[in-house]
Amino acid sequence: MLNYLSRILPTSFRKLTVEEQRKWTIVLSANFITVAIQSFYLYRYLTYYVHPFAQFGIMTCMLLNLFGFYFFFKKQYVKASLSVLVPGTIDLIFLLFLAGGISSPGVFWLAVLPFLYGVFFGKKGSIVGTIITFSTYGLFLLAHFLGFRDSVITTEAEMHWEKVSNLFNYTFVSALYYISYTGAFERSNKKLNESKELIDNLFRVVLHDITNPISAIKMRIELMKKKSNEEGIVGL
Repeated sequence: MLNYLSRILPTSFRKLTVEEQRKWTIVLSANFITVAIQSFYLYRYLTYYVHPFAQFGIMTCMLLNLFGFYFFFKKQYVKASLSVLVPGTIDLIFLLFLAGGISSPGVFWLAVLPFLYGVFFGKKGSIVGTIITFSTYGLFLLAHFLGFRDSVITTEAEMHWEKVSNLFNYTFVSALYYISYTGAFERSNKKLNESKELIDNLFRVVLHDITNPISAIKMRIELMKKKSNEEGIVGL
């Protein structure tokens, strides 16, 4: 996926290094996926779970996510990444809360946050994503014990459907991210190995070019020493 999307990057992005192209491709693909998921749930809350507050929240987060595309074209990586992660995270927590919090059929979506934040910001991002995930679990548990257990899902049949749909959506999206990330990692390693091999070959050529003149000079000096010694012996 990343390899395909990297081909449709704007011309100005083609001049960047392979690693920079990988980072910007992840920003672009992640924002597309986030907006697509939001569109799916907006449709659900417009047609099935009619909930004006949820509709307003999703549309607000979608609007904020669109700024990610703006910052993408401005090549402002931190702002573009935050425009993808922050609205997406708020939207996720908000929808899970409406669906029952800790009892929500899609609460396991929170487990993807450490990976997503890590993709954008490395180890520090993973730590932040982990803190957000466990903090949200804690808040959901607190709300549950305090009696905030209302949910837009009212029947057992709806709960079953939401569990199945969330399971498939989560598996698809997480697999898409993992495949894309590992593919990008493999390409980076390949480029790194190619660069290492190129450098090794360059060193061999340079050493060969240096060694030949040095060997010639060494032989010349030895010949001159030998000739000097022979002339000294003849002079005696």
